[in-house]
Amino acid sequence: MIDIQKIEGLTANQQILGFAELIISETGDRDFLNVKKLDFIMKEPKLLPNVYVFDLIPNDNKKLLFRLAGSNIDAHNNTSVMGKYFEDIYSGDNFQSDIGNLYDVSEKKEIGFLRREVHFENEFVNKRKFIKRIAFPCSSNGTDINSIIGLIVFENKEFAKDDITTTI
Repeated sequence: MIDIQKIEGLTANQQILGFAELIISETGDRDFLNVKKLDFIMKEPKLLPNVYVFDLIPNDNKKLLFRLAGSNIDAHNNTSVMGKYFEDIYSGDNFQSDIGNLYDVSEKKEIGFLRREVHFENEFVNKRKFIKRIAFPCSSNGTDINSIIGLIVFENKEFAKDDITTTI
C-alpha cells in the first residue's frame, strides 16, 4: 500500500502530491498499478505534460523504453522521446544515481523519488535544471514489474534542502 505521508515528507510540490494521490486512487487495494489503460490520467489533465511511462524492455544494457512522455518532457529535451530508451536520452551529470533510482523502482518494487540539480547535455540539449521526480512501479499481472509511471517537474530555482535520491 502506498503511503502518501511518506511522499509528503519528501516534497510539498502540489503536482507531485496530486499525481501520487491519483496513482493511489487508481491502484486501490492492489500492490501495483496496471498502466495498460492510461485513460485514468485524464482525470487530472494538467499533470499530463509532466507524466512519463517506461516499459521495461531489456536491449543492449538498456531497459527503460519511453511509452509515453508528456509535452514538457519533450520540450525539455528539445526532441520527442517516445519510443526511445531513457539511457540514450538522459545525459545528466548524475546519470548513475538517477538511472539507479529508476532501476531500484523496478527491482525493489518501491516508489522512487529524487530532487536535485542536474546538467543535461547531449546532441539535443545543454541546460542545467532543478528536478523533482517520482516513479511508481507498475505490473500487468500484479507481481512482476513491467512498467514505471512517473511525473517529473523541471524548475529554474534552487532547492532549500539537500539533494534526495531514495526509494520508499
